[in-house]
Amino acid sequence: MELLTEETFGPVLPVIPFDDLEEGFQMANDTPYGLSAYVFSNNMRHIMKVIRDCKFGEIYVNRQIGETVQGFHTGHGISGMGGEDGRYGVEGFLQKRTVYLNLS
Repeated sequence: MELLTEETFGPVLPVIPFDDLEEGFQMANDTPYGLSAYVFSNNMRHIMKVIRDCKFGEIYVNRQIGETVQGFHTGHGISGMGGEDGRYGVEGFLQKRTVYLNLS
């Protein structure tokens, strides 16, 4: 289905059952895209496994939409072309110089 193979933006949510976490990771990571992932769980072991094994630029755990201003908004794969938010995102807008000055 196109909904599962393209980066779809809009009010859609594909729901696909899976038998275990490994199968879920395989399906989730089987795409060239990787902007955001959402997980809802009270099992800290599962949450940490999602954080470690899911190939997404942003992972939201037990919360809905929206990164924070101090966050780093970026994606993996062909999703997102670099970060734009927060302290580290500002770096892309700066042109740095180094000056070595000896006054003696």
